Amino acid sequence: AVQSEAWRPVEAIISIEPTHIYPRRTFRITPAGKRDIRTVWLGEEMPWDAVGEVVDGQQSFRLRVPLETFLGQDDLARPMRINIEIAYLSKDKKRRVVQSWVPRSTTPVMPRLGYGRANPEEMGWMVRE
Repeated sequence: AVQSEAWRPVEAIISIEPTHIYPRRTFRITPAGKRDIRTVWLGEEMPWDAVGEVVDGQQSFRLRVPLETFLGQDDLARPMRINIEIAYLSKDKKRRVVQSWVPRSTTPVMPRLGYGRANPEEMGWMVRE
């Protein structure tokens, strides 16, 4: 985490791509508890849980996305792609920094229908057992 009084967390983001043929879904939450999801065109939204709270003076986020959200789009024998990011804003609100579980790619991506500028190199693997 960014360890400075000059920065504050403003958003937690989880991106999940069930298989390479389906675009990722992006789940977001702010410290105030505002939730947002980017599902592209992939049907109805399934319920998901998100809480932003301050514990012992530290900001924390909890997001729970049921795997049923991806029924028909995933294969239990194959891993899913996932990334977790925390966005921070400077106290003067002029600079934004994003820390990512998977490092940012330096390879530019051509925008693709349904995928936008989403870069598969910026996703890790989640193996389900």
